[in-house]
Amino acid sequence: MRALVSTLTPYPSGTAHAVHIAATARGFVEAGNDVLLVSAQPGPGWPDGAAPDDRFEVRTLAARDHRGLSIVNLPRIVRVAWSFEPQLAFADDVRTGLGLALAGVPVIVEFHSMQFHRSALSRAALHRLLRRSELRGIVTISERLRDDLARATGIGPRAITVLPEAARPRTDAELNGPVPAWLARTMREATLQLGYTGSLYEGRGVELMLEVARRIPDVDLHILGGPDSAAQKLRARPDRPSNVHVHGLRPVLDAERLQMAVDVLLAPYASNVATPGGVDTSRWMSPMKVFEYLAAGRAMVCSDLPALREVLDHDRTAMLVAPEDPDAWVDAVQRLRDDPGLRVRLGRAGRAVHTERYTWSIRTERLLNLGIDAPR
Repeated sequence: MRALVSTLTPYPSGTAHAVHIAATARGFVEAGNDVLLVSAQPGPGWPDGAAPDDRFEVRTLAARDHRGLSIVNLPRIVRVAWSFEPQLAFADDVRTGLGLALAGVPVIVEFHSMQFHRSALSRAALHRLLRRSELRGIVTISERLRDDLARATGIGPRAITVLPEAARPRTDAELNGPVPAWLARTMREATLQLGYTGSLYEGRGVELMLEVARRIPDVDLHILGGPDSAAQKLRARPDRPSNVHVHGLRPVLDAERLQMAVDVLLAPYASNVATPGGVDTSRWMSPMKVFEYLAAGRAMVCSDLPALREVLDHDRTAMLVAPEDPDAWVDAVQRLRDDPGLRVRLGRAGRAVHTERYTWSIRTERLLNLGIDAPR
């Protein structure tokens, strides 16, 4: 089968959504499909040129970002569909999804937020798309987003498929592999190692992590992520505790190696989590980081937010702690520091849940199995 994966996000880049799109395309390839990934605009490239896959073709439709990109994208994506003749399309934008449906292509549309609902054109596009027989399915990344989408549009909740984010499984050899040299030289012996991988934008809990490291000097905290400007600023801060190591923006594989090398992984999301574009996604989010942490088989301390409770169980697969409460975070880290058995139990349970529910292959299978009838 020929499958077209379409995105408005710049591609390639090191953003979580670009990684998500690449993993979706790769999942279709691994299921035996011929895949074309179409990006509306070019990205800056993968960090250090670390492209995650080269088994699918990538085509960029516009030379730059500009206002009204999704509208400009419509005729271009239709022309691509006419030439590629896909049997299935996946789109992360409702207007693009409508354009593909009007071209006669069966399409799945995925939502990561309610941002589309701010636009009258996007609302109208969804209303029209719902009447098209080409619509294979509507996907959201969380139950709360499904419920909000259903209330706002009148779509029956049962017509919306919830597919959280995912991560690739780690082999036993990877989990027990050597610590990379660039990381090992910053680790003190017989010291609890904490890790964080991801963006350093507002709402990701950087200040909270610094406070935890400041209050518990007998741990090492490793922060890997970007953008580079934020990492450089954090590294240069005079108040950064000496046990905090800022590794900057590195390739995806280095982030995975760090996740598997430390003892405890941190996901200190704030109550309000903003995307780089300023959209608060805390109500609906399904952070890829959480699934990568589960796959790494390490204990996790995570902010106790309703959207994350859809995936994590307190004291079984993670320790869920009130966001923005330094005392609670310090207590959780100290408990894990003093109880190695608890760390092992949480890590094993998290990895088991990931293997059973949250791999990219499982997510791809569910996408491909969506019904052929348009939701009502």
